[in-house]
Amino acid sequence: MKVSARNTLMGIVKDLDIGDIRVEVSIEVTESSEIKILIPTNVLNKLNIRSGDDLEVVIDSRSIVLVKENK
Repeated sequence: MKVSARNTLMGIVKDLDIGDIRVEVSIEVTESSEIKILIPTNVLNKLNIRSGDDLEVVIDSRSIVLVKENK
């Protein structure tokens, strides 16, 4: 998938804190750095995100987008 945004990070899902309407996704981007992102629960289900998944984090000036390649 090609994305026009220049700010992207590759990472691995380390933890999911699942609530009723939102999920805190912890993504390890280096051995000593992680990003935590809040997403709606339906997005977690739509992308089928699980611990251990590889994700691309796309950071735009207004938002952050998660990209998961289907394998």
